[in-house]
Amino acid sequence: MAGHTEPWQATPATRKRWGRQNGDAAHIDLPATLDDPAGDEVRDDVPLSFDPTSRTFTTRRTRHTYLEALTGLTPDPARPRNPGGHDPFALLGW
Repeated sequence: MAGHTEPWQATPATRKRWGRQNGDAAHIDLPATLDDPAGDEVRDDVPLSFDPTSRTFTTRRTRHTYLEALTGLTPDPARPRNPGGHDPFALLGW
C-alpha cells in the first residue's frame, strides 16, 4: 500500500493534538477513494474535454477503503495499537 511508504501529511499542531487523543499511536487509518475496475461506485468525473463551452466527462469505477500512514509519533506503551485495524462500527458498539 502507498500509505506504508509515505508519512502522514499533517501539521505539527495536528499531529500533537491527534497524539494526545490517541496515545501517540505510530499509525493512523485514513479514508481513501481508489480507482478500481471492480469497484462498487461509479463516478462521472474524468474530463474528456476542457473546453468551457462543451465540457464532457466519462466515468470511472472506485472503491472506498482505509490506508495506514505513519504518524511520526512514538507509541504510548500503555495504549497498545488495535491489531484489527479500522472498525467503522466500533463507536456504535457492534
